[in-house]
Amino acid sequence: MNKCKLLGITVLAALVGVSISACRGNGGDPVFWGDELSLAGQVHTIGFDLFNMRITFDPFTQNRTVYSNLDVNGSINSGMFHFNIDIPNDSYLINVEEVFDNLLGDIMDVSIFGAFISPLNTQFAPLLLNVPGEGTLQKMNIVTTINIPRTTAALDIVSHFYVDRNANMRSDLLQYTESDTEFVINPFAINLRKGWNSMYTKVVVVSRVDFFSGDLIVENVTLTFSSANPKLRWVLVDLESIMFMDF
Repeated sequence: MNKCKLLGITVLAALVGVSISACRGNGGDPVFWGDELSLAGQVHTIGFDLFNMRITFDPFTQNRTVYSNLDVNGSINSGMFHFNIDIPNDSYLINVEEVFDNLLGDIMDVSIFGAFISPLNTQFAPLLLNVPGEGTLQKMNIVTTINIPRTTAALDIVSHFYVDRNANMRSDLLQYTESDTEFVINPFAINLRKGWNSMYTKVVVVSRVDFFSGDLIVENVTLTFSSANPKLRWVLVDLESIMFMDF
């Protein structure tokens, strides 16, 4: 496996590693939006600089419809993204406390229901901003460092979700091992307010290649949650094309 293939698969590992989302508080765009969420910005596509072995972000200049399964769609006009949504229909609300408890233990101080807009179609974040033929639209940044046989991918990503009442989330340091991967979740304290909240997650994935099998082995995943909505890029990401990219 060459270094560019390794780079692409490490990006995939970092993106797939984001199964939960949370926030950080100063600078950037609003963290709390109230009853209406308004998203906008220049859209980029993700690529790879083969000579310098780094990820690139190129402006997207076309027109597209951005679909969600919230019965609300957005648009990309000459590369500029716009999406507005108010209070979600009750049919989209899930038990947030139950989902967080399954992932992190008892961290919620009240039982709340909510709807998520996040990068992956999982039980936790089932609501996508999808652009057919292009991928999913994500507010993110990613930097990779390659030092054969290991690579490190540092991913910043913002998710958005609606909650039906104020709530607090608290957690101490969590460490566990699953399928030979060590997970570290740093302590966090997050105050949610009724309405739409923007949530920030930093994920650092350290992986290596098994030269005998060619498989990517994820050694360590560290997640840091804090209240914020930093000014990241809106990026069209096609997970399948990253996964099967070959050079």
